[in-house]
Amino acid sequence: MSDKPRNLTGKQKDFCKFYRDSANELTYNKGRESARAAGYKGNDNTLAVVATENLNKPNVIAEIARINSETAELMQITRAGQHKKLAEAFKVAKDNNQASAMVSAIREDNEMCGYHREKALNPEKEAEKAARMTDEERRLAEITAKVRVEQEARKGIIKLKRA
Repeated sequence: MSDKPRNLTGKQKDFCKFYRDSANELTYNKGRESARAAGYKGNDNTLAVVATENLNKPNVIAEIARINSETAELMQITRAGQHKKLAEAFKVAKDNNQASAMVSAIREDNEMCGYHREKALNPEKEAEKAARMTDEERRLAEITAKVRVEQEARKGIIKLKRA
C-alpha cells in the first residue's frame, strides 16, 4: 500500500463544499442533503449512509477541517472571540432576567469547550473504529490531528510544551 493518502473523489470534494457552505441552508451541516447535492444517488436512507461513511473517512475529515480553517481565517473567527461573544450574550440575558437565554449561552460555551457528555469519546467505539482503519487512513488521521493542534497553537487556543 502506498504512503500517499488517497485523494478525494469529485463527489467527495463536492460533498465537503456543500456540507460546510453556510450560505446554503439546505445542505449546511446536513450530511444527507449534502450527499444528494454532490450527486450521490439513492433514497434518503442510502444518502444518510453515504454521508455517515464520508464523514468518517480521514481524507474527508481533513478536507472539512481545511475548509473550516479557511473560513475561520476569512471571517477572522477565533475560539477566544466566540467565547467573548457568548459572555456578552450571557451578560445581556442576565441584565434582562432571561434565564433561558443565560442557559443557552452557557450551553453553547460548554459545547465549544467539549464539556457535553454526548460528545465525549467512547473508548470502545474509538478502538473499533481504529481497528477498521487502514494504515493509510491511520496516517491521514494522525496528520489531520497534528495540523489541528498546530492551528490551535498558532491561534493561541492551546499552548504546546516543547521538549
